[in-house]
Amino acid sequence: MGQPRALLLYRHILIGSQLRNQLEALGYEVEATRDAAYAKKRASTFRPLCMLVDLSLDPVEVTSLIRHLKANGETRYTAIIGYTVPNQVWDPAETTHLKRAGIDFISESQGLLAHLSSVLEQVLELD
Repeated sequence: MGQPRALLLYRHILIGSQLRNQLEALGYEVEATRDAAYAKKRASTFRPLCMLVDLSLDPVEVTSLIRHLKANGETRYTAIIGYTVPNQVWDPAETTHLKRAGIDFISESQGLLAHLSSVLEQVLELD
């Protein structure tokens, strides 16, 4: 088996780059994109072990993407980690919508960056 794969959907370049670098340092093959529609298509063939999603993106697109991944036989077991960015206004109702869609974990970006290895271990253990 090859190295684990991660798909990264980001809006903010700095945080996206930091997450990509950390994932690669942990031994992941990473594909990163800023396009939710591309991520939805690519996940089926890339088959990532996990997907990290910037929750400052359009909530309708993010929820649709998560539902699609969890309904697709090729990606239903992909662990999905969402993260918020500094100064993002977060509506707690969004957490409920995302959990119903199938998100596995939600974190603030700085916490995720500080504890990425532990978060991945915890989330992947759940699956």
